[in-house]
Amino acid sequence: MTTKSSPYDDPEWVARYIHVGPPAFLPGHAGMLQMAGILLAERMPDDGRLLIVGAGGGLETRYLAGFAKGSCAPFRRARARLKTTPATNGRHADAEISCRRRSELRTPPVHGIMQADPYKSSGSQQLGGNRGLLIGLACCLTLSPVLARAVRGGIFGMHALAIALLLVPVSVFAQNSLRTQIADIAKDAKGVVGVACELPGTKLNCDLNSHIHAPMQSMYKLPLSLTALHLAEIGKLLPDQRSGESMEEILDRKVRFLPTDIIPHSYSPLTDRYPKADVDVTLREVIRLAVGVSDNGAEEILVRLVGGPLAVENYMHSLGINAIQVRYSERDLDRDENLEYQDWIEPTAAVELLERLVKYSPVSPAMNAFLLKTMADSLTGKEQLRAGLPPGTVLAHKTGHSGTHGGVTAATNDIGLVTLPDGRRLAIAVFVTDSRANDTTRQRVIARIAQAVYKEALAER
Repeated sequence: MTTKSSPYDDPEWVARYIHVGPPAFLPGHAGMLQMAGILLAERMPDDGRLLIVGAGGGLETRYLAGFAKGSCAPFRRARARLKTTPATNGRHADAEISCRRRSELRTPPVHGIMQADPYKSSGSQQLGGNRGLLIGLACCLTLSPVLARAVRGGIFGMHALAIALLLVPVSVFAQNSLRTQIADIAKDAKGVVGVACELPGTKLNCDLNSHIHAPMQSMYKLPLSLTALHLAEIGKLLPDQRSGESMEEILDRKVRFLPTDIIPHSYSPLTDRYPKADVDVTLREVIRLAVGVSDNGAEEILVRLVGGPLAVENYMHSLGINAIQVRYSERDLDRDENLEYQDWIEPTAAVELLERLVKYSPVSPAMNAFLLKTMADSLTGKEQLRAGLPPGTVLAHKTGHSGTHGGVTAATNDIGLVTLPDGRRLAIAVFVTDSRANDTTRQRVIARIAQAVYKEALAER
């Protein structure tokens, strides 16, 4: 007799659980977790302890940890107390990091946190069988002060409340027409679609799986280029720089294109022009190639100049953009494309990065204008964000794409700043991850989401 296999038996599936788990089959998953955290924070006493029963991916731990305030030591204690595998221990570490990152939230602390795994098969099947019961329980616990006091007193247990509350915002999500529309569009991707946006001064909300760890691919050339420009302006990018140089002087400086910067058979107009390398090109040209046409040879030059991928991550974190990880370059991904899942960003963090270019740019106004113009002149992704906008709309953006293996495309991304007719700038990020749809469908999903968000943005004042 054959035993039905479980996806949890596949190490690769488990490693990618954050992409193919609940965010893939539960609409508004991130919003549900956020609502659960808010409701728990309102009802949970300061000395309360919370047992999170999830599907084993650590997602619940990570999100709800973000609602803890003050000391994050409880997460370290929980991590040390539990006998966990390295992977699970890493998830508790993520919870501790998330706690530190969001500790400014005015909510009660959570003094104990554990996670159990009740699922022996597909999480979606387990969820489906208990959905009605849990929604009913959630409504009772949320609306009834008597039951709420009983829960706080430990009669029912906080873990029951946690399970129930995760499902409360399904109705809230359905009431938001834009987010519902985006979720419907995303189904065509046959994968996980992460969306985030921001229009300053409005309540525009297009979040869908906005906290997934989406592989960036070439989208990371934007934070890479910003890092390089910052270092150039403070005189630390090139060995012979002088302090006080103007933007034009900096961009006209020559950098060496080395043979070691070439990635064989990789997309690079620079390599096509200089197949043997060993030539000097201006920093201006390198940035334009990396950001504007996603040149991998230009990317390798910048990676070498800034001091490696981790330098990009560290700089982003110094700007307060914490939900990003950069560990590998295009050369590494060319050698092993599975590494792309280690270079990730959350859609919300991508929007934060775009907003920094509008409101509080870390580089000079002149340098920032150069970078934004380079993004606006980009020729990539014509059928993605740009295709969903009215002709002539200014879009400063950066795309990212992976290859397709076994019918699955890991990354089809586009993030950008859209200039509205009244001059306001809409920041939007769309990441299509682990999709089984074809190229045209994936691109069309991004375009249709851009169209829906743009239309809603025009109505926002």
